[in-house]
Amino acid sequence: KNTMKWTGELLLLTIYLFSIVEGNCSLTDSRKARDVIREVIEPIVDNYKYPLPPNCMLSLSNDMYSAFLKKPVGSPRIREHKCPFCEKSFQEMKFLDKHLTNMHTELVNGSVCSGDLCDILRCRDTPVTCDPTRLEGRRHHCEQIMQQCFPPGVSSTAHTLNELLTKEFCDTLRCKGGYIQKVNTDALIEDHSSIWSPAALGFVIFGSVLTALMAMYYGALGMFWREQSMQKDLRRLRQSRHQSFLSAFSRKSKDY
Repeated sequence: KNTMKWTGELLLLTIYLFSIVEGNCSLTDSRKARDVIREVIEPIVDNYKYPLPPNCMLSLSNDMYSAFLKKPVGSPRIREHKCPFCEKSFQEMKFLDKHLTNMHTELVNGSVCSGDLCDILRCRDTPVTCDPTRLEGRRHHCEQIMQQCFPPGVSSTAHTLNELLTKEFCDTLRCKGGYIQKVNTDALIEDHSSIWSPAALGFVIFGSVLTALMAMYYGALGMFWREQSMQKDLRRLRQSRHQSFLSAFSRKSKDY
């Protein structure tokens, strides 16, 4: 029974791997996958002070399009995407991606197509329809990646990260309403990273600015009332001195 089980799992994994080999590596998907790795996985790994193994598929240094994705490609505000290698410009990012993969193949290096991890990392903008058979292969592939990057027997930290990321990314690779179940990356970052989520960070910044403004307001208000009080004291002092002078002058006049 165990042999049949492992044979079936190996078959599912083989089907999934063949599905990867069939197509070219998408630079667009690779860019999105790198964003998830950089914004979600790397902060968690850094927070646990765990160095990724050199052969880890989640290590950005192994990305075959690393040279393309390290450099800026223009400003979306002016709808111009410039090639960082030959200065050609394109109105849409998809045309720049096509140009890079067709005209600058000499810069392609590395062994990992990060775009092939998009289903695992949930980095596509639109929901992905669910195929249970293919999803089973993706789940096993995800578990293999976690075993490769976070071998449980290496250290307690690796064991903790293996359990955490397997639970969040691999165990959730299931159908939900006809689509692949999403990962709550904001909660994951907030709970296990030293970097706050954008919502939490925005709340903290707003609170800090509001506190500073209130402190400035009450500080200015306090200075205003203190100045008013000092002016009243000076007026009372002048009046008191004036009355004392008049009293003394009046006594001297009577003596004469």
